[in-house]
Amino acid sequence: MKPKFLLTALFFITRLLIAQETFKPFVDFYGDNLVLDNFPAISEDGSHYLIEYSQYSCCISTEEKLQKISTKNGEVLDEIILYPGEEATEFIVKDLETAYKKVSKLLKSNNYSTLKKIPKFNHVNDSSNGFSLSFTFINEMYTSEQINLPRILSHGFCCGGEDLRENCLLYQSIIAVWFSKEHNFLLIESGINQAANGCDQGPFYQIVSVIKD
Repeated sequence: MKPKFLLTALFFITRLLIAQETFKPFVDFYGDNLVLDNFPAISEDGSHYLIEYSQYSCCISTEEKLQKISTKNGEVLDEIILYPGEEATEFIVKDLETAYKKVSKLLKSNNYSTLKKIPKFNHVNDSSNGFSLSFTFINEMYTSEQINLPRILSHGFCCGGEDLRENCLLYQSIIAVWFSKEHNFLLIESGINQAANGCDQGPFYQIVSVIKD
């Protein structure tokens, strides 16, 4: 074989191995810092996922939680408070240590793996009932089932009209998308983010199945 061909083959094999590498969620605690990384994560049986949840807000610090959510119906099965919101009266280092122990115990209860983030995707099959997403993962094309993002009722200030008392329905945006190749579905985060004071809403999460093209 020619050296150039070998180098090219090695390059593509390395890229494939990196893309297939499985990461695990983890938690660490030192001093007065609680650190979580490699989330969201999916359980081995695909029955639920773990996500760091904090309501969108342009102006105040909101409560941060680790939520355990069913992939079947979106029900919150459990949650652990990581950091308090701005209005909390007191939250001490001992509370962080307690949160660390709870998260550690949760991660040991199942073989979790990190969901793969999809940085680039396209809207396809747009219709009155919604749309689908298409994307490429390890040189394979996938398309999701139909996605519906309900419009969100908002108050007059957020609507941009002259009558601030008149409510309106605002369109959501897709904020982030993650993929589970093992379970053939996407986790989609949507909402209204970085809007004017009091207009942020979300995040909202949903699971949609995908098929390989």
